[in-house]
Amino acid sequence: LVMRPLVGKYDPLAVLTYSMPGALPPLLIFGGAATAAFHPSQLSWIGWTNLAQVVLFSGVVAFLAFYKGLNQVGPAVATSYQFGVPVMAAFFGWLVFGRSLAPIQWLGVLSVIGGVATSSWARARAAR
Repeated sequence: LVMRPLVGKYDPLAVLTYSMPGALPPLLIFGGAATAAFHPSQLSWIGWTNLAQVVLFSGVVAFLAFYKGLNQVGPAVATSYQFGVPVMAAFFGWLVFGRSLAPIQWLGVLSVIGGVATSSWARARAAR
């Protein structure tokens, strides 16, 4: 709701860039000590590659796509897709790494799928 007027008015990259300072206070409060203790030499090339992937694809590309979608389809639909992220992470964790879910996690997956289905149904019904 806060970002929709901005992404309708400004380029999604500009909105993303100007929203980043908002993350600084929580970062300093909750991760300041760990961040200050970090030395770049601690990371191997695999660590740096993973960090680059997280920053570029999971960060910049994902947020740009979300803001673009927010402008095109609105907050309800765009946020519904966000709820699919943990479900897909669980699925690919099982597919790639053979990880299984505990019963409480299955309950969470079913809750997310049920919630998204219910909101989609309600939107479709309201559109008629």
